[in-house]
Amino acid sequence: MMENALNNNTALLENTPLTLIPSTFVRTWRAWLLRPTSHPRPQTLDTSIFLCSHGLLCIDPNKGDMDTSMCLIRREDWLLLQAL
Repeated sequence: MMENALNNNTALLENTPLTLIPSTFVRTWRAWLLRPTSHPRPQTLDTSIFLCSHGLLCIDPNKGDMDTSMCLIRREDWLLLQAL
């Protein structure tokens, strides 16, 4: 899904609730899942980089503001990460 979002191939994501997270977290999380004994588990997931000083979203994913620092994940995956 990350590859589709980063390539602006959002047609596959239509009608799916999504959450925007830093792609660095996704890369770190995947590395930990693949080799938990040699990669540390990510401790925090900070999405504040996507907010302006007023606490509002400072990008518009619908207008193609996505770049390689961002990743869209399904809302259900976000809820699972929050629980962990």
